[in-house]
Amino acid sequence: MAYEGLWAAGVMTGNSLDGADAVLTYFGTDGSIRDVGTAGAAYPRSLSDALRTLRDDLHTAGGDADLAERTFDKRLGPGALSHLHLTYT
Repeated sequence: MAYEGLWAAGVMTGNSLDGADAVLTYFGTDGSIRDVGTAGAAYPRSLSDALRTLRDDLHTAGGDADLAERTFDKRLGPGALSHLHLTYT
């Protein structure tokens, strides 16, 4: 089967952690690149605030995820990270 191009989808959030952006892109065999569709959605304020707190805790913990989770839970209450996960996934 001949190569007919490549479709790729991507989703990302920026450092501000205020929302997510998605794009569908087509890479043609002639070297062309075309964004076919894009979308963006803002996070609820409570999620953005919690993600920023978790990011700060992870940085303070030197990348130790277990320590960051314990610190996050101390700041926001027992089981806060689990609650965040269950609420938004």
